[in-house]
Parts: sequence; structure tokens; C-alpha cells
Amino acid sequence: MAIGKTLNILTLFMSETTELSTNYVCKSLDMSKPTASRILNTLTHHGFLFRNPRNKKYSLGRRFISLGLNASTSLNYS
Repeated sequence: MAIGKTLNILTLFMSETTELSTNYVCKSLDMSKPTASRILNTLTHHGFLFRNPRNKKYSLGRRFISLGLNASTSLNYS
């Protein structure tokens, strides 16, 4: 299921690692390189991930950060 695989990739960003390589995603999730690349490219295209052109690693993108900020302001901490 593509949505489940996408969520599994995004969950990897919850670790201390701020940048992920395609190979790291493949090894961590036992995922084929074409599948991982397709999902990472789609998330990048839509602004949810950013691909560093120098090291070719992925980090959270602006749209994901905006979602997080919106979620944090809607939480009731009282």
C-alpha cells in the first residue's frame, strides 16, 4: 500500500537523523530503490521534502514544517 509506505518513510524523520539518503530508506524499511525513489520524489515535488543537491539527501520541506506549526498552534496545552 503506497500510503503506508509513504508514512513509514516519514516516520524515519522522527529519529535523530535530520537527513535521509535513498539507500538509508531502502535498508531501513526493506523497500526497493525504485519504490523509495518514487515516493521521495513525489514528496519533494509537492514540497513536503527537500533534496539537498550536494549530498542528495532528503530533509523535511517547507510544507511539512507549515503543517507542524499549524498542528502545534491548534493543540490545547492547558
